[in-house]
Order: sequence, then C-alpha cells, then structure tokens
Amino acid sequence: MAYYIKKGCIGCHYCELECPAGAIYIQNGFNQIDQEKCIGCGSCVDRCNLDLIASTDPAPAPEKHSPIELSCQLLVIGAGGVGTGAAARAADLGLDVILIEAGKHYGGGTWFAHGGQFPGAHKFYAKLGKPSDIEPQVQFWLRNQKNGYKNMDKLRSNIAANGEFLDWFYELDPSFTAPFVPTPEGVPVAFDMKERHINKKSNDDSIGPGWMGSWITEKLFETAMKKGVRYFNQTRAVEFLCEDDTVTGVLATDPGGEVIIRAGAFILGTGGYMMNDERMRAIDPDMIREDPVATYLRLNVPTNVGDGHEMVEKLGGAVNYGFGGTRGPTHHPWSYAVNMMLMNPEAVFIDAEGKRCFDLSNEPMGGGAPISGPNCTASEIILRQKRGLCYLLMDEAMLERFGSRIRPLDNGRPCPWREEVDAEVALEDVPGRKADTLAALAEKLGIEPETLEATVSRYNGFCAGRQDADFGKKPEHLMAFGEGPYYAFAVRNFDNGASRGGISIDEDFRVLRPDGTVIPGIYCAGDAATYSWTENVGPVGLCGGLAGSWASGYHMAELVKDFLT
Repeated sequence: MAYYIKKGCIGCHYCELECPAGAIYIQNGFNQIDQEKCIGCGSCVDRCNLDLIASTDPAPAPEKHSPIELSCQLLVIGAGGVGTGAAARAADLGLDVILIEAGKHYGGGTWFAHGGQFPGAHKFYAKLGKPSDIEPQVQFWLRNQKNGYKNMDKLRSNIAANGEFLDWFYELDPSFTAPFVPTPEGVPVAFDMKERHINKKSNDDSIGPGWMGSWITEKLFETAMKKGVRYFNQTRAVEFLCEDDTVTGVLATDPGGEVIIRAGAFILGTGGYMMNDERMRAIDPDMIREDPVATYLRLNVPTNVGDGHEMVEKLGGAVNYGFGGTRGPTHHPWSYAVNMMLMNPEAVFIDAEGKRCFDLSNEPMGGGAPISGPNCTASEIILRQKRGLCYLLMDEAMLERFGSRIRPLDNGRPCPWREEVDAEVALEDVPGRKADTLAALAEKLGIEPETLEATVSRYNGFCAGRQDADFGKKPEHLMAFGEGPYYAFAVRNFDNGASRGGISIDEDFRVLRPDGTVIPGIYCAGDAATYSWTENVGPVGLCGGLAGSWASGYHMAELVKDFLT
C-alpha cells in the first residue's frame, strides 16, 4: 500500500519530518510523496490533521443508514478553537451538548497557530507573580477604532473575557497552563509554549502544530469529552430546520446518510470560506489559478468552504462575501530562515521582470513575516505577477548579515539558516536560485540579464548617494550589492483565513438579519463571523486572534446558558 497527498497541504512539515523513509518532499510549494521511497507504513496519515493523505488503494464504501435523529440543549457546529471552547464551557455549565465537525479531525485552523493575548487573567498572573492589567489592551482597541467607541464598560468586559477564559482553563487543571511562558518584554500579556508538544523536529516557528493552538484546543476537546459532550466527526451541517419561524434543529450529513439534530440553541464555529475556490475567484480571479504555485497560499483546513455562511443565508440571515484578501510576502512553506530574512529593512525585492517592485522597510511587521495588512501594496503587486511570485534578491554579504540576525528558534536551538539556504538552492526548484553572476541568476529566473543588471546598478547608485528615489528606503537601510554569489528566493502571498467578511453578528455574538434584528438562538464567532479590528462591528475587544477564538466560544456558552434559562 502506498500513499499520496491531496490538494490543500499547508506545509506544516509534520509528515515530512516524521516519515521514516524520507519519502516526503516539497515541490512547487506543496508536500509530495515519492512513490519509489514510500514503504506504506501510514505514519504520515496519523500526523495530517487536515486528512489530506490517502491510500492509493480504493477506500471501502461507507455503510448507509436511515436518518439518525438526536437532540440536545446546545448544538455546536465546528470543532476548532471556537467550537471546542464553547462545547467544553457549556458542558462545564451543565448543558447537554452535541459537537459536530465536518472534517475527520478536530482543531480547525487553530491547530496550526501559536501565541495568545489573555488580558485580565488575574488568577493565572497571580501564580506567575505578575500584575494583570487590561488597560494596555483597552487603549490598543480604542486607538484602532476609526469612528471611536463609546461603550467603555462593554469594551472592558469583552477584553477581560479573554483573561476569564484562561483563568477558567487554569482552574480546570493547573497542568494545562504549566507549559506557558511569557513572550519577550514589550508584548503585553502574551504567552506561548516553552516548546512544541508535537511536531518537535520542525524548525519552522511560523506554523504549528505543537504550539499553543493545538495544545489548548486538545485540552478543551478532552475536557468536553470528559464532561459528556457527544461528538460526531465527518458530519457536515447543511441547513437549519424551523417550526413556526423558530429554529429548532439542523439537518446534517455524515458518510452514511442524514443526521437530524434538534436543539434549543446553536453556536456556529464553522470557519471562513477561503477554501471555496468559487467564492475566492469571484472576489479576485488572480487569487485562484490553475498553476498551484500561482494560487496564493491558504493556511487553513479544507472544510473552510463557508458551510455556516450558506446555512445562515438560507435562513434569511445577513452574510457578507464582499471582501477577501491576501497578505504577503511569505516564503512559506520553504525555508523558515529565508522567511525571517524578509523582515530585514535592507531587503530588496524584484518582480518577475527583474525590476524592484516594493519595499518593506517602512511597513509594520507581524505574524512572523512582513505584513502590512490584507491587500497591502506588496501583496497586491505579488498577486498580479504572472506566477504570483516575486523575489528577495541578495548577495553573499546580505545573506550573511540577514542570517546572523535570525533569533534562536522558539525551542532555544539556533536557526540552521546556512544549511536551509544551501538545501534550497540545491533543489533548482521554485524557492531559491544561486549563481556567481547577476546574468547567470537572471537566466535561472527567466529574466532578461540586462534588466536585472540595470536594476542592481540603479539601486547601488541610490546607496552611494544615500537616497532611494524609487521607494524611499531610509539611508541607514541602503546596502549596496557587492560581489557574488547572488541569491534569489521566491516570495508569495498567503492568508490564514481570518474573516474580513462573513456572518453578521451583534456585540453579543447573535446572528443578525439584513434589517439588523436578531435571529434568536443562533450565535457565531471566529472566522465565520463578520468582525473588525478597526470598526465598531461585532463584539469589539473579543474577536480575532488566537485567544479570541477560545474566549469567544467560552463567552458564547455563558450567553447560551442565560438564553436557555
């Protein structure tokens, strides 16, 4: 028996690094299995939380069944961060809960994330002997609200809910938070893991599993199971069922047939719609192309196709598909070291024609790579390239400088940047090229040598004059190109699926109709919902971010308890 990897791989490296035969490799930006090396052990199948590794042998047909009917007080749809948080807390409050998940595995996109903000975690902070102050986060949210925000009590309550979740999580079992350590000074009330708990061989700190995302979600799922939550995977919700204009249940399907679940309230944690090619192509055709390299990298689970959105639409609820975007650049899933090199203010980027195309030295950094937000200048330029790629251009001196600045990995080990670079350029594949001369490098990239040479000559002239007339790079960041060898590393666009359009909710997570009225009993949060970091939309202060997914689920469970009683 042999195996292959289906479309949708996000390059988390887990299967690749654990394969005993060394049969898994990256080609054209996605993991592949060398059929001649594969020994058919199946270890990769167990490690893929996206359920993308399948046997080449035909799968047995599922056993068909008559419609199954179930009932509960609360139905939670989607077992990612929002869903596991909601299910565990609701069961802790004594509710009868059913949790369903469209995929084979729980975790969702949260499984691959790490690092969280938990302002207001007074009990946990007291254990560490540190003060707990929500005011820095209050001021952060106020600064970012374009039109101001008046309800300060609500804002403080929402922000504090992040910490209330962590205190509850800590009290469930103190061992749950034992691996947490504060991040470096300057990052308020932020925590991560001491080291990975799985996928420990990975040197790529930009993506899990193994960090806080998978750890907390795993513990929440285990808690939910211990407290009696009934869980059904590979069960996709299709539509809400109504009686006399009241939502009373959900029609779902599993591999064997229909499942009808009656409930008094519903929580949607179904994720966004970024894996829906049709939806994303309608937003911008250049995001989804036939060439897999040219298609932007979507770091999320295959089931994020908008199931919750379609259910709410059928019910007459308000859903916005009007915006979706890309972020960039990133070098993922290739060398993590090169991904970190993009952050250097001296970095020079060229497009597919060999001309300078953008500069990141004046852009805010975040998320492990330079990010200036969805549809930023850099990502827009990358998006319009023929293959959806631009390049980081360096000489040997730049490579040495950038490599020397890479901080130790989150597990404390030094980043093996030289080994990673040498391995990439040896592939002669998409990610990296190396040549002794600019002309030879241009030929490897399919660029006119004269164009690349002219680009470097012009830039060196700016360095000599200490003024960048093209992109305004500050004088202290101008570093001239010297002798070879020269390097070019591909950079592309990505997104992690965070919604910037979705199911409309009010400040208490209740799903809305187009006229702004509430659909009773249906709550929504996470990537499925419409929220904003900068506008008074949804539960301001308790939306977005890794901690926000769990805290939203936790808080919605309490709201549902009140609604049902």
